[in-house]
Amino acid sequence: MSTDLLAPYRMINRRHRDLTRELLAWSLRLCSCGQGAAWHAQTAYVAATFETCGAPSDATLDESLLGGKYIVFFLCVDDGPTDQLANLEQELRSGRPAASGECGVLCHALLDEMNKRALDTQQFTTELADFCSAMATEAQHDVRTMTEEQFHALRRQTIGNQPYITCWRTIRGLPVPTPGSEAQEFNELAVEAVYLVNDLASITKDEEEVRKGAANAYVTSNWVLFHARSPGELHTAIDTAITRYSRIVDTFVHAPQTPFASLLSSVVDGNLDAHLSLTSMRYPGSAQILRVLPHIGS
Repeated sequence: MSTDLLAPYRMINRRHRDLTRELLAWSLRLCSCGQGAAWHAQTAYVAATFETCGAPSDATLDESLLGGKYIVFFLCVDDGPTDQLANLEQELRSGRPAASGECGVLCHALLDEMNKRALDTQQFTTELADFCSAMATEAQHDVRTMTEEQFHALRRQTIGNQPYITCWRTIRGLPVPTPGSEAQEFNELAVEAVYLVNDLASITKDEEEVRKGAANAYVTSNWVLFHARSPGELHTAIDTAITRYSRIVDTFVHAPQTPFASLLSSVVDGNLDAHLSLTSMRYPGSAQILRVLPHIGS
């Protein structure tokens, strides 16, 4: 069945194929959403694409399954309704099993698997709760009064990349970055780089959804649209985002080579590669802009 469902999708390599199949089987086994098998197949494919591109080059399939399962959960939250998220946040902060709909089932299954592997999930769980809270309350923010700092604080949460970094840092047994340290600074830059690529890739789609007043369509979800307060400012905002991304990449290029910096570099470059791979399916019209962006690795 899974082979038939995945027939329309072009696989990057054998690892991508195997990961997509495993993630699809996992999500179908846990499914309670009624979205249908075809929706789960597309979600598994997109998650496997981001994981295949962004995981460390020496990642095992078992390691990538954990990262990929987080991305499936993220996509479930990002593409679905937000009405379950406030309850899920409370469950995560209180230590109760997460059981709020499809997102709660996936979240509980992922945490259970990480705990069975004796991985420390304390910070990961906190960041999952922060992500759910940001997504549940995004519509409450008034873009007309938000400062740039407030936008960044919200967008770094709604992009959902911090839990992914923490998931992989935990898998690799790397220490928690000390607040104010160089490692923490690089962590913040990686998250910003990830949302800049996403927001550049999503300009056309997000602008159309905001114009139509679609559900969950917020200017606070896109750096470019936030800074382009009028149609005439769009190209300037795009150029500014490209310049900012290039400076972040240059910082990583000249950074000391540590295991954590290497992990972050994989996440940043892989995020760009995944968006490029998914332009026709998920980010139409964005390929020309994304190809301008540099990579950290050669």
